[in-house]
Amino acid sequence: MVLVPEGLFVMGWDTGDPDERPPHPVFLSAYYIDQFEVTIGRYRQCVEADACQEPAYAPNCSWDKALADTHPINCVNRQSALDYCAWAGLRLPTEAEWEKAARGTDGRPYPWGYELEGDEANFRFIAGATEPVGSRPQGVSPYGAHDMAGNVWEWVADWYGDAYYAESPRDNPPGPLRGEFGVLRGGSWWFEQESLPAANRQAYHPLLTDIDIGFRCARDF
Repeated sequence: MVLVPEGLFVMGWDTGDPDERPPHPVFLSAYYIDQFEVTIGRYRQCVEADACQEPAYAPNCSWDKALADTHPINCVNRQSALDYCAWAGLRLPTEAEWEKAARGTDGRPYPWGYELEGDEANFRFIAGATEPVGSRPQGVSPYGAHDMAGNVWEWVADWYGDAYYAESPRDNPPGPLRGEFGVLRGGSWWFEQESLPAANRQAYHPLLTDIDIGFRCARDF
């Protein structure tokens, strides 16, 4: 895991969709977040311990294709992500924690900086499938977290609220108390470059999954 120190950052941006506005200051206590997305190999250990469900079948699921253990797990729903993190003694990051870990405190849109050259992330038409985690070190975030743009979408802990940013508490915002949808962050190999900015957020039904949805875990400092 990598350490994200306590402090303020600006969450959200003016460039994206209405649910990514307004940009607002957020103070987060220090925390750790996984350096890499949870891999097939790590998830398999949870399944073998009877603490996690096997991923739901779909074409191109890494689990069913017997890809290398170093690829990110995919085809997992929100509960499967919660189960794995709990089994590992961890938790899902909040939306705010995920975004700060991805973009730092200088307002950059991407983990690596301000411009997309094309080789920093695995997004649509680049690789055509998941890649082993950490395959694109040029896309690393300011805190040393890899693949926070592209490869697979990542579940976070928050319920989705389209107007939550306007009422979010400044300190350690937990997200809405309840909701119909969960939240995905980070874009994926199947999506276009518009999904890659760190402030981008996607509402998704918590019981559903897909070939490009995974997660990473976090823990308190």
